Amino acid sequence: MKKNIVFFVIIFLLLKFNHLKAEEWKFVNNDKLAYSAVNGEITYGDNLSFFLLKNDDCKTVWTTFSVYTYLSPENLSELVNKNIPIQLNGLDLEAKIVDIKPFLMGHRYILSLGSYNFIDYKKFIVEFFNEFSKYEIELIDNEKFQSSKYFDIRKNNWILKEVGSSLDKTEKLCFGVQS
Repeated sequence: MKKNIVFFVIIFLLLKFNHLKAEEWKFVNNDKLAYSAVNGEITYGDNLSFFLLKNDDCKTVWTTFSVYTYLSPENLSELVNKNIPIQLNGLDLEAKIVDIKPFLMGHRYILSLGSYNFIDYKKFIVEFFNEFSKYEIELIDNEKFQSSKYFDIRKNNWILKEVGSSLDKTEKLCFGVQS
């Protein structure tokens, strides 16, 4: 019981104060890929990430997001590679669960929104942010999948004011250009 109270106090404090850092971009570059990630506003540790693979000549961007949940139903491994219903700023779409790992007192899911031509996607995401001012994903229930069975916090959003320059930096890292 005491562990649960401490856990919820920590989560509350993270949610309360970390929104101040919500648009701090993180960049990673290694032998195989470069990526940029930004933390969510509702659940700070849940990232929206943009990956570029070096063996693809940095031409394709893969977009993923993570979701932490305290819920731990049985047979989670059966969900890997399953498409689940989401809404992106109110638009009905699907995201593919690509990984589930134990994390803290629950699980962290990694979901993919697909891969796209980098140049076209960069233009799209900058225009998207200019229109909507945030990137909001909600995991929803439908007749094929009950998100509420697996996720306690089913909505998050990311502020993408610096998405254009962040994607430019990710591309430079992918090509080996240090900035």
